[in-house]
Amino acid sequence: MKPLLTFKTVLVCISFISLFTFKGCHQPAKSPEPLMQRKGSENPMAEMEKALQFEFNMTKDPATGRIPENIRKLELDQANALASQASIAGRVAANAYSFQGPENLGGRVRSVAYDVRFDGVLNRTILAGGISGGVFKSIDDGATWARKSPLTDHFSCTSIAQDPRLLNQDTWYYATGESLGNSTSATGATFFGFGLYKSTNNGETWSRLTTSNTGALETFDRADDFISKVVVNPVNGDVYYACLSGIKRSTTGGTTWTSVIAPPGSFTTTFVSDIVVTSTGRLYAAFSGACSTAYDGVWTSTSGDAGSWTRIAGTGSATTPAGWDAKGAYGRVVLATTPTREDVVYALYDNLVTSSCAGVAATEAKLFKWNLATTTWTNLSANLPDEPGCLDGNDPFAIQGGYDLVISVSPTDSMAIYIGGTNAYRNTDGFKTSASNKRIGGYAGSGSYAGYAGSHADIHCFAFRPGASATMICGNDGGLQRTTDAMAAAVGWTNISTGFRTYQYYYVAIDPRLGNTKVLGGAQDNGSTRNIGGAGTSFEGVYGGDGVSVGLSDLVGGSTYEYVGSQEGDIERRNSTLGSGFATDIKPTGATEKGIFVTLFHVDEDNSEKLYYASVNQLFRTSSASTVAPGTWTELTGFPGAVGAGVNLSVLATTRGTYAATANLFAGTEDGKVYRLTNPSSVAAATAPTNITGAGFPATGYVSSISVNPRNDDTVLVTFSNYGVSSVFWTGNAKSATPTWVNVEGALTLPSYRSSAIVINGATVEYYVGTSVGLYRATISGAAPAST
Repeated sequence: MKPLLTFKTVLVCISFISLFTFKGCHQPAKSPEPLMQRKGSENPMAEMEKALQFEFNMTKDPATGRIPENIRKLELDQANALASQASIAGRVAANAYSFQGPENLGGRVRSVAYDVRFDGVLNRTILAGGISGGVFKSIDDGATWARKSPLTDHFSCTSIAQDPRLLNQDTWYYATGESLGNSTSATGATFFGFGLYKSTNNGETWSRLTTSNTGALETFDRADDFISKVVVNPVNGDVYYACLSGIKRSTTGGTTWTSVIAPPGSFTTTFVSDIVVTSTGRLYAAFSGACSTAYDGVWTSTSGDAGSWTRIAGTGSATTPAGWDAKGAYGRVVLATTPTREDVVYALYDNLVTSSCAGVAATEAKLFKWNLATTTWTNLSANLPDEPGCLDGNDPFAIQGGYDLVISVSPTDSMAIYIGGTNAYRNTDGFKTSASNKRIGGYAGSGSYAGYAGSHADIHCFAFRPGASATMICGNDGGLQRTTDAMAAAVGWTNISTGFRTYQYYYVAIDPRLGNTKVLGGAQDNGSTRNIGGAGTSFEGVYGGDGVSVGLSDLVGGSTYEYVGSQEGDIERRNSTLGSGFATDIKPTGATEKGIFVTLFHVDEDNSEKLYYASVNQLFRTSSASTVAPGTWTELTGFPGAVGAGVNLSVLATTRGTYAATANLFAGTEDGKVYRLTNPSSVAAATAPTNITGAGFPATGYVSSISVNPRNDDTVLVTFSNYGVSSVFWTGNAKSATPTWVNVEGALTLPSYRSSAIVINGATVEYYVGTSVGLYRATISGAAPAST
């Protein structure tokens, strides 16, 4: 039997976000706006690991347990070849698409920089690095942004730097690879980088510096896989980058690289390093206390040459201050120079404390000041923020294991110091005391997780406008915000993320009401958001945490409802006609405490009162979603025995319309099985679903989507997201006892298949699949395809 259709006909679009640009989930749960109390976790680092493990399980090759080496390049090459063939054959007839949003919200930013020539009139250029999306450029002082990273390349940026020398200011560099918040135990799940990129036309176009990382993108085999910082020496233009426990330098503009300081031996993703350079060319480097050899701490050099570095803090250093922790007892270290005091440098580090309001509440970092003139350190740790009260992940000063940790000094006032963790703070006496500490961003206060007006939690970077130090940009997990008075008693922030398109949605729902353009989405690490306004491309937050499944209701009793949730089982209902406000917890009583990381539930597209909720191998139903309470769900007790102990349900789909006398629910699992339950809304609760797994399915694999023909529920499409397996299967007799499944992936064999849809367009049935290399479409004329 030949394949019925192949997904090589039309390449509709290329994904802007690489499969490998996956970012961790962080506690407490967050929301772009202070709309409701949000749910958090007692163990943020564990949450990060679970988020990564979820993504890894979806994509690993089941045969090897790893992401295949060079798969990113190979899948892009295959996609480009197929697109070229389709174009030559004259078969490209792409659909018309319009941007839906969010236009005004941004995702995580680890680096932002003003052009040194910025004057607000002739030059209004700013560059920013999105962890999801790469490098964006604004030429209108942050009013709008345009992505500039190369097409079909590594869309991420962890650090960005300009060559500040007068004749070289059109030259920029950006780094890739984020180890912070990732799991060293989850092989292949870390967010690998691919070295450095360079622009010589002021950030308009970029090319990869291939010698900065000569390994495979998918394999953690070198320290350069994770680069946390890039700087340019303003005296001679030498370029330095800080990778895992080492500093490398190029004196040739990035053509060749040499190691100038690197601890010998093995390295892990915990060996984060940092580097800064003063205006006179003195360099300071910092290494995590997790470093496996006696290289932890802070080093300095006037030349940057190998062998020229002197340790000024850490194991064995004569100048190590009292209170500086021993090797292995501290983590990530970040540094800040003082523009008006070349002899002063600050070091802020993770003290490996996880504050607990129910146990020991304490700041999660230590702060020290180095004075080069006196070669002495001052311990300022006692003056870090610790406000009245206590709230885990918020106060005292919280940094989530070093995931969010930054320090910056005002370019005009050496006493004005800004630090960031979960929240942003300002101190105006050089942290000599705690009296001048001021919370200026993140959460609004130490008493709740409500957001600080205009700001967002998880602070990663600050940038001051040249010549106007009161104007400062903050980059965090919610994009970019700017204040025009960083020294104000109450700092006000303005969102400047328009065009900074860096959200990653797990699920999106479209309003079922005909002619209504409302959209609701669950975004990774940025909660649930919905569109607002006439154009519908501006979005607002409605619920925090990691976004998960979402659903929109039809009009029910004069109201419409939004179904949202957060990681590991949370599901909430909101009356959307009431605007902002608290959501109602409707998680079924009896559901497993923590199910699949990206909470799975499904609203029937044709009857939004029918709602299904999954928790590991459990499935619950209700036919009154608008009023259901935790104790009024019905558990379909036949599912756990059929699916198996500890196996997660991964996807749910229901039949459409009233064409069938009896509806069906289809469910997929993380171990490659597909089940059918007939008449799911009213069948006896103990009824076991029928296993309709195809004989040609992968022996094991992650079922990522199930799509049902809207006018014929015998026609079903199933996708698998793992690499190394056959990924797309079609059946035309899904309701039979043993459906016949056909592998229809055709020539597009390499990508990870993430989603699918079957759309009726007149007499034509259109099949869509979303993959790690773009969106593809195949069409078949007629009511349903016939076997050939």
